[in-house]
Amino acid sequence: MSLLLAESGVLQLSPGLVFWTILTFVLGGYVLRRMTSRPAGTDVEEAKHAVQDHRAGGKDVRSEAEKRLAEHKAAIAAMRAEAFDSPRQKAEDVERRRTERAGKRSDTRPRTPSHPLGE
Repeated sequence: MSLLLAESGVLQLSPGLVFWTILTFVLGGYVLRRMTSRPAGTDVEEAKHAVQDHRAGGKDVRSEAEKRLAEHKAAIAAMRAEAFDSPRQKAEDVERRRTERAGKRSDTRPRTPSHPLGE
């Protein structure tokens, strides 16, 4: 079998074949290098910086959200206190007005005689 390959010329070295093989590998390497000009380390560093930027942005967003949450909780607490105190306050106002009116009525009414003939 090896005799058959040797006679066919497949295993023989020819200068033209060596030249074209080397030229193809050199051109292929050049094209691949130009297409992938940035090293992988640069991409990793860019990804690291992007993650750090997103984390910093997330911290800012989180602190803003916590601030707004605290404001809303304070507003809700104030509204609840007002809603709870409002009926009590209104009842106290109504009672105060009743006593004021009752006091004014008793002071401003003309005295009527207790006896029907006015004695």
